[in-house]
Amino acid sequence: MNFFHNYILILFFSFCFISLNSQTITVIDENSGDGIPNVLLYNSDKSKRAITNLDGLVSLDDFIQNDIITFSHISYKEKSIILSELIARKKIFLLEKSYNLTGIVLSVSRNSQNVKSISRKVSVIDASSLRLEAPKTTADLLYQAGGVHIQKTQAGGGSPVIRGFEANRVLLVIDGVRMNNAIYRSGHLQNSITIDQNSLERTELIYGPASVAYGSDALGGVVHFYTKTPKFSESFSFNYYRTYSYNISDKSIIRSRNIEISNKKWASLTSFTRSFYGDVIMGENRRHGFKDWGIVKFYSRNSASKYFEDASVNSNTSIQKNTSYKQKDFLQKFNFKTSENSNLILNFQFSESSNISRFDKLSEINEDNNLKYAQWYYGPQKRLLSSINYNLTTKSLFDKGSIILSHQYINESRNSRKFNSLELRSQEEKLYVFSINADFSKNIGQKNFISYGIETTKNNLESIGNNYTLSISNNDIVDKVKSPGISRYPDNGSTYSSTAGYFNIKRMISEKTYLNAGSRFSRIFVEAGWNSISNDGSLNLIEFFNQFEDFELVNSSLTYTLGLSHQINNFNKFSLNISKGFRAPNIDDIGKIRENGGILTVPNSNLEPEKAISIDFGLSKYERKFNYSFNLFYTRLNETIGRNIFYDFEEKSTDNPSTVIYDGDEVLTMSNFNLGKSDIYGFNFDFSQLITKEFKFTGSLSFTEGDIKDKGITLPSIPPLFGNFKINFTKSTYQLQLSYKFSRSKDPNEYSLGGEDSIEETPILSIDENGNPIYGGMPKWGIFQLSSLVKINSKIYLQVLIGNIFDIHYREFASGISSPGRSLNLKLTLN
Repeated sequence: MNFFHNYILILFFSFCFISLNSQTITVIDENSGDGIPNVLLYNSDKSKRAITNLDGLVSLDDFIQNDIITFSHISYKEKSIILSELIARKKIFLLEKSYNLTGIVLSVSRNSQNVKSISRKVSVIDASSLRLEAPKTTADLLYQAGGVHIQKTQAGGGSPVIRGFEANRVLLVIDGVRMNNAIYRSGHLQNSITIDQNSLERTELIYGPASVAYGSDALGGVVHFYTKTPKFSESFSFNYYRTYSYNISDKSIIRSRNIEISNKKWASLTSFTRSFYGDVIMGENRRHGFKDWGIVKFYSRNSASKYFEDASVNSNTSIQKNTSYKQKDFLQKFNFKTSENSNLILNFQFSESSNISRFDKLSEINEDNNLKYAQWYYGPQKRLLSSINYNLTTKSLFDKGSIILSHQYINESRNSRKFNSLELRSQEEKLYVFSINADFSKNIGQKNFISYGIETTKNNLESIGNNYTLSISNNDIVDKVKSPGISRYPDNGSTYSSTAGYFNIKRMISEKTYLNAGSRFSRIFVEAGWNSISNDGSLNLIEFFNQFEDFELVNSSLTYTLGLSHQINNFNKFSLNISKGFRAPNIDDIGKIRENGGILTVPNSNLEPEKAISIDFGLSKYERKFNYSFNLFYTRLNETIGRNIFYDFEEKSTDNPSTVIYDGDEVLTMSNFNLGKSDIYGFNFDFSQLITKEFKFTGSLSFTEGDIKDKGITLPSIPPLFGNFKINFTKSTYQLQLSYKFSRSKDPNEYSLGGEDSIEETPILSIDENGNPIYGGMPKWGIFQLSSLVKINSKIYLQVLIGNIFDIHYREFASGISSPGRSLNLKLTLN
């Protein structure tokens, strides 16, 4: 290890020495004053090239006196200037393209497209969006897109909600590979935190159905994460980039290191992040008026090695005990130039967490008004991705082509034990996902652009259920005896496979009007079976569970999109998009057995795919001083899959056909059904106003409503009105930002029946005559945040952020944990 560090230092100082003896200039953002990384410089015949580093610095040694050098970057306007003038200036300023309708997005049709030709709402989060933010996880990062609500059940969570759709109705994609798999559930997901935000180059969000380009699950939208890709350079280049983040309030520490090495033919990027997140401390300013809501009077000290019969008293009821966890993330990318027209990218990603306690379950109270669970935690969540991406530019059947072969391994588990019980229940899932994506695009003449491709995926699932009987000596767990238990999913193996092909065409009707049309055909195959579903005799439910038989399902869907985009002038655009999306039921929808909050979810293999038809109307303006985006949307969701009561008149463990005795408790049985038609509608509004050269005012507002027609059932995951406003002050060496984030209240009568919205996590107003609590729904809230970024020198940046300035106590809608109170976060960036 010492040899490695010495080697790195030698290379680093050698690189610094060479830089001192070279002619260098700095490429700077005209508005922010920051250096721009990854700007490509080339001469007239493109025989000589160079790329700016993370500070915008670049050497001009490879160019000669009369060269006219062009500066090119995907987000900035090109500029050309003669070398002699450049050397005299030492600095060159570029203007962002986002001030007009010439910006580029990559995700809409799985190919790069100009903003002016896109007929749907897309948001981009890049490094400039995060300069004055301190998201702890990638889930928190998504707030910056606008129109995205994040639900959290525990600190190690973060489930994005887009236009009233969540979990397996929102598609997550990483570097062109779909993350959604056979067990993405309809409740809340924390899979986005397995992506290291420090390894991301940009994140794009597509709002509304995007099934033509992405297939099943893309109903609410698509979140496409793009990790950094190492760039080629004309000569050997080495860069070592580090960030340190420390939260003084909860003692969280995030340390990240990036090493990029490149030359003409190959480039390498290595990123490694270690994170420790302390127990979340809630705010103490209870403006909502509920003095005891969310406080933690007691907690469990039980662990994998320690046993305690009773709960412990919490000396500080604002500290949410058992919310701390650790995580490590690793990314390795190699980029090889295989020819002048092609390159090959090898992509390896690994993420692993520690055990993550589920805070809402550890706060659950039993009939005796004591804590119910001594332990309830997710085992280490592991995500491993390996992919090969071959990119080719030709002039034959396509102009650009991309082929991705990938393999993913996902390992997760759920583990629980009640107080005064020696039995630990464990359910573990091992998922192997193989996929092939081939995407191509071609310009036909000057007015037509087509994109087409195929995708095939296969998910192999192993689901294992075990019970462990503990042996105790004093307070130590000295042994565990394993016995068969009930698995979460069919334990005889499950397979989820898909095959699809798509075609999309964009036609320029005039210089200002574009028409987009596309279609996709998808075929989904699901197969699963149970082997020992009744092996756990202690459940006394053998006959009940034996009714769920092996199954095979085949679903097909033809989806389409039709969009019109009209550029009113250089800065204004209106758009109209009609699209059809679908979501095929996966193994989690069909074959899950799970208890939560007194509700036992049981399998149902008689499910049809959900199909959505959506209309989106947008108005947008992009100019230097003022830009906005306003979108109205309406979605009709047919064959809505949702939970409803499951009746079994043969089961006799209770007198009620809708309840059974499970794990010693009488629980309500529910299952997924096709509940009919649902309507979801609302709007998104984002704006940015440059008041002066230094001051900028930005904001975002989102509203969504939805219900299941003719059933009187409220749809889950419909957040109340929410948004944010920010005032930003920028000078050449520092930035300041004051932001306000808020949410309106949620009426208790608008919560879903199936428990996804967690009505039990809201304040209790009173107790009814039967002893049942009457909940008040989620109170409204608003918090202020103050952040600053100081450029100490060209190599060092310091960020200071005060979160929740007034220490407000609040919870996000549907969340099972209170959000952090006042905090002070420091972040140091070293290049």
